[in-house]
Amino acid sequence: MVRVVVPLLLSALGALVVGAAMPEVDRTRQARAVDEALVFVPNGQMLKAAGAGQEEAIADLLWVRAVLIFGERFRGPEDVPWTRWLRAMLLAVTDLDPDWRGPHFWGGIMLRVSGDIDGSDEILRRGERARPEDPFFPFSLAINAWMYREDNDLAAEYAERAAHKPGAPGWYGAAAASFRSHAGDRRAAIRFLEESRDATQNEALRRDAERQLRRLYHDDMVDRWAAACAEHYARTGTRLQRPEDLALLGFTLPANPRQDAWVVGADGVVRGTEAEAERIRRARIDTFEILQ
Repeated sequence: MVRVVVPLLLSALGALVVGAAMPEVDRTRQARAVDEALVFVPNGQMLKAAGAGQEEAIADLLWVRAVLIFGERFRGPEDVPWTRWLRAMLLAVTDLDPDWRGPHFWGGIMLRVSGDIDGSDEILRRGERARPEDPFFPFSLAINAWMYREDNDLAAEYAERAAHKPGAPGWYGAAAASFRSHAGDRRAAIRFLEESRDATQNEALRRDAERQLRRLYHDDMVDRWAAACAEHYARTGTRLQRPEDLALLGFTLPANPRQDAWVVGADGVVRGTEAEAERIRRARIDTFEILQ
């Protein structure tokens, strides 16, 4: 009996181990397949020369491949080899079919959310050259300049160019004026991201837009509280004890859009725990640079 039961138990245990390992095996196989696909880095000009009149068909195939691998690989903005491959693919697509709006429109966004702002700018500038009447491309360049390069003057230049295009949304002009005043325009960035999120069916792009929007919604709230918190400290010599004490200043404490806990920062301003950690890191970096 034992001789029968033991092999059966071992077989069952083996099946459980294999079954438990299969998801990881599948993930490894999938990652390896994608890695092998990244070995091919296209050159648009060479493909164009060899295309024999089939440039648009080749561009279609490359574009589909780029979108699929973006969907497989995107987990957040980071500098990894596949993002450099993505830029090469998008450049090849726009070399082969320079009048196709989609790869310029979505490609610029895909590179932005992947952390390749230089690549995003390059694709967007190509889009503007191909479609000089389209206000999306210069305004998207303005958002890159403001959000990622912290260059208000460049953002204003792009936004003003966008605002003068036929069919440009009316709020582009207000955003340009705000950039020009060096006040920035978080509301313009929020509206731009909301429209980009609502226009796409790509889940990775939607998730990243939501992530950025949560940060901007949070910062918008904190800016509204900051002056009142500073005034309270100047008047009483004490900081708020708890985030809920915002009620003493006439504010209701909402849920944090960034989805972490509220804290009273070292400067007496209520903000999220991640935002407070980021503020402290920036202060340390600024102090280190001054000491250098």
